[in-house]
Amino acid sequence: MMTRQPVIPRNTASLEPTDLEYRDVMNWENKRSELLVIDKTVITATGSNYLQFAEEVLPTEENPLQYFREPSLS
Repeated sequence: MMTRQPVIPRNTASLEPTDLEYRDVMNWENKRSELLVIDKTVITATGSNYLQFAEEVLPTEENPLQYFREPSLS
């Protein structure tokens, strides 16, 4: 039986060494202190930085948060 390993991004802004679930797979040398991290095609942010994330993901939207407020599936 194969064991599924969690997929951990190379750069992450919200995990901490105290998150024991990831202690065996997280390389803490890659941890960034920035609240918003952009690395090639990956953009990640801490939860409290949702506005910066939205502006980066949807730079052409006049109000990027409105995009996330409206459900995309009906």
